[in-house]
Amino acid sequence: MKNSIAVYLEQDPEFSTFTSLVKFSALYADLHGAANITVIALPNEVFHQMVPSEYTELINSNRLTIRSILTHHILANLYKTSGLLHGARIQTMSGSDVIIYHQEGILRINNSLVTKPDICLANGIVHIVDSMLQKTQTIQGKDMAWH
Repeated sequence: MKNSIAVYLEQDPEFSTFTSLVKFSALYADLHGAANITVIALPNEVFHQMVPSEYTELINSNRLTIRSILTHHILANLYKTSGLLHGARIQTMSGSDVIIYHQEGILRINNSLVTKPDICLANGIVHIVDSMLQKTQTIQGKDMAWH
């Protein structure tokens, strides 16, 4: 039997920071028990590449702020790479959208490159990305990543 998303992330030391934030924000039960979800997971490397002041601010944020950031990385359905069409907008658990950029075999979700796609687990799918997903906004009809 495959592990849940929560157990998979918890057992891999590469996701220790992400898992700690998931637990702090009270999302562990969701990633363990909820079915048919897709998680855009952040390896420790993403946190190590952050500007130190931004990392400190994130780690010292309150539970609701961290929960808002993390729920922007959770999708309410199963999304395998093969079903992610270029230009698609998908609503996250936070209520905001992510935009799919899928061309020539390269998959991006907003500004983030998917480095390891389609990890199929008991309750959903994990895609690993190289950076935190930025929220998007529309400027003059064009979607732009917030920076």
